[in-house]
Amino acid sequence: MGYDTVDMAIANIGDSLNIQLTPIKKGEVFIVKNLHFATNKTRILSRSEQALNDLYMYLARNPQVRVKIVGHTDNVGKDEANQKLSDGRANAVMNELIERGISADRLQAEGRGETQPIDTNDTEEGRQNNRRVEIEIQ
Repeated sequence: MGYDTVDMAIANIGDSLNIQLTPIKKGEVFIVKNLHFATNKTRILSRSEQALNDLYMYLARNPQVRVKIVGHTDNVGKDEANQKLSDGRANAVMNELIERGISADRLQAEGRGETQPIDTNDTEEGRQNNRRVEIEIQ
C-alpha cells in the first residue's frame, strides 16, 4: 500500500545509511489531534488549520491510501443528536479534504455518536477525549 513518512535526524556513520520504513496497513486507526469544532456544531474552527493541513499532506503523499473519517462524541445530550453531530463532523472533515484536492472516491465518512468512548464520560477531560475524529485506513 505504501509507507508512512518519518522525520528524524541523520548522522554520518561511515558510508551506509539504514532507514526503517513503516508500512501503512489497512485497518490502522489514528486520532486527528488538534481538530476543533464549534460547540454542538459541525463547523470546523480556524485553529484546526494545521491538523487539516497535516491530514491533507498525508493523503497527498500517499495517493493509494483510502480512508474512512469517523466522528465520535461524548455522551452529553440525546443519542440521536450525538449520532447526527458525529455524522456531520465526519462529513465536514471529508468535505474539507475534497475542497483541498483529495479525490472523493478515496474518502468515506461515518459517525458513531457516543457508542465508542475511549475515556470516561464522568469528567470534562474524559468527555473531551471522547469528542474526536479518527482516520481508519481502508
